[in-house]
Amino acid sequence: MRMFIKMRIRKTFSYETSPNGPDLAEQVEKLRQMKNSPYYHRSFADTVGLILAEYVPREVGKYERSKG
Repeated sequence: MRMFIKMRIRKTFSYETSPNGPDLAEQVEKLRQMKNSPYYHRSFADTVGLILAEYVPREVGKYERSKG
């Protein structure tokens, strides 16, 4: 019996880097390697997806409240 898992298509994005601040990709990698982190040994895409799933709705809500 096959089970089908509903998955979203992965997308990519780019971001500006700054010589003054830490690189986002390096920070995600560091988070993945921390044994006390809930992201320990997850894939890079999973880690970023979990972080975005938590913080993006907050940001959307913040700007929706300020708009109306």
